[in-house]
Formats: sequence, structure tokens, C-alpha cells
Amino acid sequence: MSTVELETMRLEQDGPLARLRLNRPEVLNAANRAWVQDLVTAMDYLAHSTETRVVLVSGEGRAFCSGLDTKALAHGKLTVEWFETWERGVTALAELDAITIATVRLARLIGAAAAKELCFLGRRFSAEEGLALRLITEVVPPVMLEERALALAEELLSIPFPALLYTKRQIDRAFGQDTEMPLNEMTAVYEDCLRSLEHATVKTDLLAREKKT
Repeated sequence: MSTVELETMRLEQDGPLARLRLNRPEVLNAANRAWVQDLVTAMDYLAHSTETRVVLVSGEGRAFCSGLDTKALAHGKLTVEWFETWERGVTALAELDAITIATVRLARLIGAAAAKELCFLGRRFSAEEGLALRLITEVVPPVMLEERALALAEELLSIPFPALLYTKRQIDRAFGQDTEMPLNEMTAVYEDCLRSLEHATVKTDLLAREKKT
């Protein structure tokens, strides 16, 4: 088995199975600047791997990934370039010529209405609610998570890979490329958000909370 150690994550390659372990457990694996750069690096490695068939993504500690690093956001470290790098990384993960476990595009997975509700309101939901929404496909006790994830990976590895890859591509293409926002439009959206009064207010609030802790 080979291992690529990055600042915020670790990539392990064991034959056709690759494991990407997010490794910032002290902040629930939140994504800072190094995190998104490491994700792009890991995806570039996997994109050039000729043996990878299944990629299992997991988080060290008690969380998978809590999203963007709010402390970095409060200090103005999450620039437009950060968001562009994030987009490149997660898109590369979704488009790998491999089957991925723990990768989603929310609106495509659960539908526009449910995705808008979650994104607009930032509402927390239980594991059971996530299962009902089909945001997740299975719920197991924490002590069984590793065992079940590996069992799923092994099941996928037992299926002829060309059939899996072709099926993945066909399903992805079924949504149509014309519905995707070009990167330049997405960048303009990020720039508007980062310049907004609302963003400045949130930064101020986050910094105030940080001082209290």
C-alpha cells in the first residue's frame, strides 16, 4: 500500500481501492485554503492512477466534513480563488473515472426544492431525515461505519469496472451539461457574495464569537 501525506488529508492506495482521509479532526475537517489545495492535489494523483477503481472518502475523528472553515472565512482568508479551487476539487472528485463513496451534488441527489430548503435555511437534520431525503443511502451505528463502508467498496470492486464506469457516465450525462454554471459565471457569483454587506456582517459576527471563546 502506498500513502500520500498532505497537510490536511491523507491518500492511501491499496490496489484498486483508494482511501482519501480528511485529516483536520480538531475542526471537524473543515475546509481551509490548504484543504482545498490538498483536494486538488489528491484528485490529480487519482486522475493519473491507472489502477484506481473505487475511492472511499472519510473524515478522521467524529465528523466527515463540517464545510468551510468559518474562522478562515472570518479572517478574510477564503477568497474567490478559494472557492474556485474548491469547485475544481469537488468537480474533479465527481468526474473521476472511478466509483466514489461519500460524493454528492445536492440538487441532483435530492431535487431542487429540498436542496433549496437545506441551503437557504441551513437547517440541521437527523440521520433518519437524511435517509428519507436520499441525501444518504444507509444509516449504521458509528462502530459499524468502517466495516460497512469497506464492505460496500468490496462489493463495488467485485463488479466489472467498465460496466460501473459506463453506468456512472451515463447517469451523470442524463442531467445535461447545459444546466451547469460555467466557471466564470460562478466566479462572478462568489465575488458578489464576498463583497456584500451580508458577508461583512457575518465576518464581524464570527470574529466577535472567536474573541469570546
